[in-house]
Amino acid sequence: MSHSAPMLSVCCCLMFTQNKVSEETEMQWKWRSRSAPSKETLKAINTELAHASPQDIIAWAAAMHPKKLCLATMLDAEGCALVAMIAETAVDIPVFMLDTGYLSHDVHALRELLQRQYGVAIQLVYPSLVHATFEAEYGPLVMNNPAQCCRLNRWELVRDLFHNYSARLAARRQALCPVMHDVEIAVWEERFKIVQVNPLTNWTDVQLLQYLDEQRIPHSGLSGTGSAKCCCAACPFPWEDVVPIDEQRSVQAKGNIKRFWASWR
Repeated sequence: MSHSAPMLSVCCCLMFTQNKVSEETEMQWKWRSRSAPSKETLKAINTELAHASPQDIIAWAAAMHPKKLCLATMLDAEGCALVAMIAETAVDIPVFMLDTGYLSHDVHALRELLQRQYGVAIQLVYPSLVHATFEAEYGPLVMNNPAQCCRLNRWELVRDLFHNYSARLAARRQALCPVMHDVEIAVWEERFKIVQVNPLTNWTDVQLLQYLDEQRIPHSGLSGTGSAKCCCAACPFPWEDVVPIDEQRSVQAKGNIKRFWASWR
């Protein structure tokens, strides 16, 4: 893939920011106190970035949060696209992959392939308890209580990781979370005290697959399509169903998870 476009993309994004977002809003978003931005600020940002490309959104976020923006991914299709976009925009954003100890060999192979293809270091981060110690203490929690397993092996890990950052890129898309009607480009995550930036929020499955195919980006397929899961290999939950358990989701979302768990049992 050609890397002649990054400078143009970054320049376009910075021009977009200067022309579209007021100085007051820019200053509000350059906070370092990890306190929540106002609803008015978030609304203004989401309105102004509504028609920006994912690459421009990434470059904008990097400009607003220099050295304080990261990506933590399990290398699902969206995560692979974001890794490629980080390389395309030539911005300095650290990328982390959460190694829970239950990831499949295919996920690690995909990580190696992406690193070679894009020259982006995907750093592994680990839970406080190594796999053997975790199983000795909790037993087969991944099968018996996957929600609790995810909390211990994933959410507590990213909570500590995000403590060093003021914003993070995320893979949320409206098409992936149909029960969520508020998948905005910029969202405040109170539990992590961090800004979540969703560059792909408005992309459909077709748009995502087209980008992956046209750019020849290695990936494992979309969630819910029967492709290999890029999450814990032994986990009985589909990846998109694990996420809402630890968050304040709608009654409908929680009901879907309960029905899935009942059918699996």
